[in-house]
This record gives sequence, C-alpha cells and structure tokens, in this order.
Amino acid sequence: MLDEQLGAPDTGVPATPPVDPTLAQPVARLVAASVAGGGDPMTQLRSVATRLRTIGAYSDGGTGEETILPGHSSGRLASFVSEAEPAGNDEQFAATLALSAAYLGMPARIVLGAVPASDGVVRGSDVRAWVEVHDGTRWQLIAPDEFVPPRDKAPKPRAVLEQDRSRAAAVPPPTAQRPPSSEDGFTLDESASGRSRTSAPEVSTPLPLWVRVTLAGVAVPVLGLPLWTGLLVLVKGLRRLVRRRRGAPAARAAAAWDDVLDSLRDAGYAVSRRDTRREVAKVVGGAALLDTARAVDGAVFGPAGANDATAERTWALAGRARHEVAEGRSRRERWRRAVSLTSLLPARRATAGRTPSGIHAARVGDASSATAPETVLVG
Repeated sequence: MLDEQLGAPDTGVPATPPVDPTLAQPVARLVAASVAGGGDPMTQLRSVATRLRTIGAYSDGGTGEETILPGHSSGRLASFVSEAEPAGNDEQFAATLALSAAYLGMPARIVLGAVPASDGVVRGSDVRAWVEVHDGTRWQLIAPDEFVPPRDKAPKPRAVLEQDRSRAAAVPPPTAQRPPSSEDGFTLDESASGRSRTSAPEVSTPLPLWVRVTLAGVAVPVLGLPLWTGLLVLVKGLRRLVRRRRGAPAARAAAAWDDVLDSLRDAGYAVSRRDTRREVAKVVGGAALLDTARAVDGAVFGPAGANDATAERTWALAGRARHEVAEGRSRRERWRRAVSLTSLLPARRATAGRTPSGIHAARVGDASSATAPETVLVG
C-alpha cells in the first residue's frame, strides 16, 4: 500500500529547501566523490547512498564509542560528512542523504517507522529511518538498507582527544658547556697568590626593617596566589570526580549537567537550575552545549532509561561543552573562572511564592503588564 501511494503521480511538485551554508561544501565533496560519471539526479543520489553504506560504519554510541555523538545538528552533520569513515545510525545517514538530494535539486523528506518483532512490541532497535525523494512526478522511496551500513559493521577505534603534535614547541637540548662563573676568577687568584677564600673575613650586614617588611608584603601574595589557585582547582576537580562516580547511571548523567551549570556560573552566566536544560543551551549558545542538554534529557527522561555507557557519554559531551565555553578566552579570563567561588557558594533560594526563572522573567512580566487582572470565583 505504501509503495502504491509513493508511486502514484503527484501533480504538485514541492519546493526544494536550500542547503545550510555550513554543510554545502561537505555535501558537495560527498556527491563529487560518489558520482563517477553523469546521469540523472536520481541515479547520482543512489550512488551517494551506495557510497555511504560502503565507507560508513554503524554505531549508537555504545561502550568504547563515546566520541560518536547523537543528533543531526549542523555541527554534527558537518563533522559526519567530513569523516573518512562516517559513523552513526539511521538518523545521521538519512539526514546526510536528504541533504544530498536537496543539493542535487530534488525535494526530500525523512520518514521514521518501525518493523516490530513477532510479538508486536516496538523497541528502540526496531525503529528505522528512510528517505523519500520527489523526482518531479512522484515520490520514490530509498530504503535504509540502501544507505545505512549493516549494524554489525562497527567503527574503527577513535581517540577521545587528539592533540596536534606539530604545534608543540621544540625544546633544545641542554648545553654541555658550563657557563662562566664568578668563582673562576677567584680560583685563579687563589692559585697565584696562595690566598684562600676562607681566609677572607665574612661580614654580614642585616637588612633594614623597612626592606624586610616590604619583602614580606610582596612574598605573601606572590606565594599565596598560586597556592589559592591550586586549592580551588583541586576542590572543583574532586567535586567533578565524585559527581561522575556516585549514584545510579541516570543520577550521574544529571550530575554531568550540574557540572556544566557550575562552569557557566563561574564564567558569569546568569543560569539557574530551574531553567530547563535546552533553555539554558539556547540562551548561552553552542552546538556542544545543546547536544549535552539533549543527551542528559534522553538519559533522565528517555523510555529506555540510562546505563553506564549513557552516563559516560553525557560526561564526554559535558567536557566538550566546557571546552566550547572556554574556547577563545584569554588566560586572564580562564584564571578568573578557575578561582571563582560562585559555583562553590549556595545558589539563592527561591521565595515562598514560585517566581519565574531568569529566562522567562521578561516574558512573564510583559504578559502580566499587557493582560488585565481577572478575578476568578472558586465555589
């Protein structure tokens, strides 16, 4: 029945949406690498589907694959298309194929469905995504088995953080020759005149009081500042370690978001735990922060629950979000965030009557000023 509906002629041709500018070049390179010769757009699109299935790998971000992120945001798809071995599940492969269809000038849409087992129960592993493409006359279906790699084709191991060793400064080896010392000249004089250094009387001159007071006043902040910085960094590191290891997987995943909120508070952002995670991510901005909010929401409120792999993935995303917030900041700003006491102090408690969060305060205020008060009688 579905094939008959898709194969029926369609007089109205839908409009083709433009490809996001950040994805235009990666998608263009993918299409160029997939299409060997000419052909109509549908033939070229099926070549792209074949290439994705051939070079790609399937992953749901399980144990050992925490660096393979979920979602289909612009940042996630840009890195997915640019990888030599794209790794993901139906969500990323279907979105990439739909973008390729739009690049080739054909309207496309992604459809979600499920093929349940004989017991009729739909599980997460039963859900699939396929692409429907309009060729100018009718909608044509491209099944997931045409562009998604087999589920037993695991990706190659990847490093969590890769550092560019080419940027490391080259440290020269120590010189083998000892630099001249003031003792050298004294030794020559000693051999010539027979006088030794011990024969010279030692005269000790005590420093004036004002000099000693000045040196003490300077030494206290110079020595105390590094000690204070190290102490705060140690306390925050221990707090992060306890959050990451204590409690059930769902509690550890939620603690990853608490750690991100503390980093935002130390950075000066006016965030509150009363705001939803996605609200905070949209206000602060950043693809990694939004991916972290979605992952924590899925671990805490998702139907499948959370396990150890899910908790570790949320902490990996939280680390990327903290790195994204600190990226581009000066050393002085990073130091001020490291020694900030904001996250170590208790947040201001809400009043007895529930007040709107900081994100909704302006919106609620505008609504209350524009709407006249209404009296409601309760019988």
